[in-house]
Amino acid sequence: MDNLQEKYSLDTQHYRVGDNTYYNFFQALDEEKRTGHFVQYELDPELIDSLQGLKKPTNLSREYIKDLMIKGLKKLRKEHNNLRLCLGGGTDSWTILKVCVENDIFLDEVATGLVSLKGSVRPDLEYLPGVKYAKRFEGKQIGTVKAITPTLDDLNYVNDPEWYKKTPGCILPPRPWFNHYYHQELKDPAWMNIVGKSKPSFEFKDGKVSLCHLDGVTAEYMGYRVVNFFCDKNNPELLVAMSYQLLDNLPKETFRKNHWFQVESIKDNQLTIKILEALGMKTPHAWLNLHFLGKKSYDQNLKTKYFNKELHKLGLGWFETKYKESLLDIYNQYKDLPYAVEKQGDCVKSIGRWSQKVPILQDKFGG
Repeated sequence: MDNLQEKYSLDTQHYRVGDNTYYNFFQALDEEKRTGHFVQYELDPELIDSLQGLKKPTNLSREYIKDLMIKGLKKLRKEHNNLRLCLGGGTDSWTILKVCVENDIFLDEVATGLVSLKGSVRPDLEYLPGVKYAKRFEGKQIGTVKAITPTLDDLNYVNDPEWYKKTPGCILPPRPWFNHYYHQELKDPAWMNIVGKSKPSFEFKDGKVSLCHLDGVTAEYMGYRVVNFFCDKNNPELLVAMSYQLLDNLPKETFRKNHWFQVESIKDNQLTIKILEALGMKTPHAWLNLHFLGKKSYDQNLKTKYFNKELHKLGLGWFETKYKESLLDIYNQYKDLPYAVEKQGDCVKSIGRWSQKVPILQDKFGG
């Protein structure tokens, strides 16, 4: 069970600059400055290869997708001594948690990172329903449930003048984040971590559809010991089934224009709910289903606003000031590179990179 390095590689995604690969976007941009080679975002080539030729299921349904989830989770349980679910609070990890509990698939640990320094409900609200649900099964289907509160020391990452070159992927976290204060646990070779980071996303172009993923959605776990459950090369049938189910539930006009598509970018709440129901990923909480607390541009969501408000009440406003000074430094360093960073007011973020494309035909994946 422990000798699974080839099957579950840490390198499930990276940035490529010429012949070199990086787990941090800004290190990759430094290499682009040095060599002139453009930064590419790449998913694991073995995942891409595993999708080629897989056919659209003839019995495609919500129940069929759930069966594939159960199959994949049972396989992970069998192959790993210690299995941890990283609970993000949204529909993806909520679904994984519920499938495990309802099918007696034991999780050694369910862990999540909270927002508030003092346990306030408002900043933590997105995570609390999942934690409460998991706690019901602690000692039975779940070994331990951990909801980790950030500490004052966790704020000090912004005092490192190059902290943004040490974060995973392209994230510029405006507050302490789970990977930061659970770093060693997520790297521990004795554990496998399950994350649910993305539903299928697509490029629509000239009447054709391709599967591809945006780095900003998935890259925060670059270099960690994780299985991104819905993009697992060892269970590619699940990604194929979810893709076709999603496409079958989109309005016809979606296919008529050239654009990139993510479920999180849907503006129509009714369509979002329809898709979540079709995928079997709807939670009991409408505000979680519709991302009322997160998924805002430049990470300026309600969680961040509540967090900053709390900091100022605690006399810790220096953190927000220091963070914004860092953003300005990042912008000035990389603004002249093509498709690198963008700025809105005093907020800065990376410009998204899309992964390799896999053509989706009417009846199968691949060209």
